Amino acid sequence: MKDIIYISENKIFVRKDGRPLELPSQRVEKYKKAVESIRKRNEWKNSGKGAQFMGTYRHYGDAAETDAYISGLAKYEDGFLYSINLDDVAWIYKKTTDKNDIEGHITAKDKLQIRDIDIHGDKCTASVGSRETRSLAVFELSTGSFNELTEGDTREDFPSFSKKYNRIMFSSSGLARYPNGVAVAGPYAAMAFDIDKGEMEELFSDSRFDFIRVKEDSSGNIYCIKRPYGGEKNENIFLDILLFPWRMIKAIFGFFNFFAIMFGGQSLRSNKDPQTSANMKMKQKSEREMFIDGNVINAEQAYNLNKQKGEKFPGLIPHSWELIKIDCYDGGHTCLKKGVLDYTVCEDGSILYSNGHAIIKLSDGKEELVEKCRLASNIVEL
Repeated sequence: MKDIIYISENKIFVRKDGRPLELPSQRVEKYKKAVESIRKRNEWKNSGKGAQFMGTYRHYGDAAETDAYISGLAKYEDGFLYSINLDDVAWIYKKTTDKNDIEGHITAKDKLQIRDIDIHGDKCTASVGSRETRSLAVFELSTGSFNELTEGDTREDFPSFSKKYNRIMFSSSGLARYPNGVAVAGPYAAMAFDIDKGEMEELFSDSRFDFIRVKEDSSGNIYCIKRPYGGEKNENIFLDILLFPWRMIKAIFGFFNFFAIMFGGQSLRSNKDPQTSANMKMKQKSEREMFIDGNVINAEQAYNLNKQKGEKFPGLIPHSWELIKIDCYDGGHTCLKKGVLDYTVCEDGSILYSNGHAIIKLSDGKEELVEKCRLASNIVEL
């Protein structure tokens, strides 16, 4: 099996010789050292009560507080490129699987976000913009310049070069706005941008579903992840009716308990420190629930359900997130696997996919555990 790279919990890993190895971002490490150096250099005059009294107090922040988000990976030459959003600047760097090699700078853009990336020759396609709106773009890696191919009040995400045609596959979500300007994203449609014609085509869409991470193999078959638009929905109305009185009582008690803590300093629940109890609940909630691409997932519940369904390698993603294949000849849709967070189609036709708990190889209907890792995404075969 070839080496693979992937992102797990905002860190880059390479799996080589059967073992995972973290590849730290030298850009982030350098930035953290600079932040720490500034903080120490100005600590004597910008901290403490004296500085507060003189009005010279300034908070530089701890190096660990750096807002760095690794957003994409793509194979390139003898290594790979990775995109990272570091505070208000987006960067693309070249890296090898040897963590001692010096990273190569490709480009940096101020006041811009760069999301998922893919490479074809000396061109890099990416989703660029802000947290709210994003467009499809192509970078010239030799110069670092880029052209935006789409525009409008939309989110164009998950771009990928076709392996057969001169086009880019991506997902597009239109934005609707309330009178106060707040945007609400619609369902993602599967799209293709013809580079030669400069035209965009909708491949398929459904108001009930998102179609994300659209890819096309060398035969022209299309793959994507189909998931419910708006997240998981509880369609058991009878259960909702049955639990309504209990939920109402719980909400009322929670309301009065909140005021007891705020104004009396003591919880209505006996022998419980309010702060400790709140911290424990937040910790348990964070372990149970995940926020992925605007979707809240109850990881604990999904894992238990996948286990009950007899999954060989139960994951944290609900079965409603399906990896589907659209045949290039008859257009037939086939569900290859349920509970998929991300995937890649390998050169030999097999698939490496992440279920949130591990990376698994799927070949001829058989599954093989590759690596246990939490929320692995942007899987790339080297």
